[in-house]
Amino acid sequence: MSYEDALIKSLQLSQQIKDGIDPKLEADRKTRQNFKTVNDIAQRFINRKAGQIETAYILQRDYDKRIKPFIGHLPVERVTPIDIEDIFMNVVHEGYPTVANKVLFLSKNIFKSAEKLGLIDKNPAAPFSATEDAGGAEVSRETILSKGDIKKAFCVFDQHPTKVPLSTKIGFILLLIFGTRKMELFSAKWEDIKMDSQTFTLYEDDTKTKSSLVIPIPDLVMPLLRDLKLIANGSKYLFPARKKSSRGYISDDTINHTLANLFGKKVSKKPAGPNFLGEENIQYFTVHDLRRTFRSLLAYLQISDEIGEVCMNHAKKGTTKTYN
Repeated sequence: MSYEDALIKSLQLSQQIKDGIDPKLEADRKTRQNFKTVNDIAQRFINRKAGQIETAYILQRDYDKRIKPFIGHLPVERVTPIDIEDIFMNVVHEGYPTVANKVLFLSKNIFKSAEKLGLIDKNPAAPFSATEDAGGAEVSRETILSKGDIKKAFCVFDQHPTKVPLSTKIGFILLLIFGTRKMELFSAKWEDIKMDSQTFTLYEDDTKTKSSLVIPIPDLVMPLLRDLKLIANGSKYLFPARKKSSRGYISDDTINHTLANLFGKKVSKKPAGPNFLGEENIQYFTVHDLRRTFRSLLAYLQISDEIGEVCMNHAKKGTTKTYN
C-alpha cells in the first residue's frame, strides 16, 4: 500500500490496541463471519476433517455430487428440512440406500457445524434418522464368492475387456490373493513393491488400522505385476488415475462402478446395461466382498484364525493389543 494508506492503517491498529482489541484476532473473527452459504460452511467442515481422517475426499465427493448441486448456493439459514429430505430421497430413488444414509449423516454434520458457529438456530437435518427416513437400517453384508463364482466372474471379465481393462482385472486378482482393503491396493505405489524380495509393504499411515504389514508375493503373481508395470507407463502408482486427478491414482468409484455396471446397475446418467454377471447366476457382490472371500478361503485352507487375522491386518483388541 502507499505510505499514506500505511500510516492510516497503523493509526487504526494502534487505536484498536488501545481499546483492548487484538487486531489479528479481530481480522480472524471477520474472516469467520464470511461464512454465508452452505458451500462456505461445508468446505470449512470438510477441510477440518481432512486434517483428522484420510478419507475426507469421500466426504468431498459425496458433498459435490449429492448436496452441492441442490443447496450449495443457498444461505445457510434458508435451508429447510424439506430441502434435506429431497436430497437424500433422490439418492434412495436412485437405488442407493446406504449412500442415502451417508448423505444424511454428512448433512447433519455440516449444519451442526453451522449451528455451533451461531449461523443457524436449528439444524434442518436433525429431525431425520437413517433407519426411519433415509436408506433404512444397514445390514452387514455376508456375501462370499465360491470358487465356481470366482471362475464365472472372471470369464465375464474376459468377455468385456472394455468394461474391465486388464489393469482392473489384475486388481481384482490381487485383492483375492493379498486380502487387502480396496484402496490399500489401488492407491499403492511401486516403491511399496520390492520385486527382488517379492514383498508388498503396507505402511501404517496408509492403512485403516494404522498398522504396517509386509505381504509376501507368490511367484505366480510376479508376471501380473510386470504387466501392471507396463500398463502404468512410468506412473509411481500401480493403478494410475485414468482421468486428470490431484490424487494420481485410480478413484474407488471407478472400481465400484465396474462391478455395478456388470450387474446391470445404473452408475451414470446413461441407462443401465445388461446384467452380465447376474445372467451367469452370480449373486450380487461388491469389491469389499472379495476381501471377505479371501478370509473365507483362508479358513477353507485350514489356516489358523491367528494367522488369518494377521493377513487381514485387523486391529488387535483388549489385552492382545496391549501385551501381544
